[in-house]
Amino acid sequence: MSEDRMKILKMIENGTITAEDGMKLLKAVESSESRHESTEEEIQKAIKGVRINVYDPRREKKVDITLPAGIFKFFGVKYIKDIDSDIDISGVLEAIKSGEIGELMNITTDDGHRVIISVE
Repeated sequence: MSEDRMKILKMIENGTITAEDGMKLLKAVESSESRHESTEEEIQKAIKGVRINVYDPRREKKVDITLPAGIFKFFGVKYIKDIDSDIDISGVLEAIKSGEIGELMNITTDDGHRVIISVE
């Protein structure tokens, strides 16, 4: 249950608002949440893919793969963690979720590999 719903239920319980007003607020929260979910779905449909490029220390391209955003969350994250377990890609995932387009990450790992993640 969302935090907003819990607050509304507590306000009803404490008598701060009437049950009728609480129902109106709960419906408004539900409507807002469903619009938010639709927006995320629209963003995911607009994204063509998430591209991962990995270059070895000699600057030769080792990997060039494009994954659908939904698959990147599972396969891509695991692949990047295999390259360097210290990479924190939570910001990349958040940028993908918000619909950011373009280069999201460009780092060089301790062993000289260069990892570039971009959204197309």
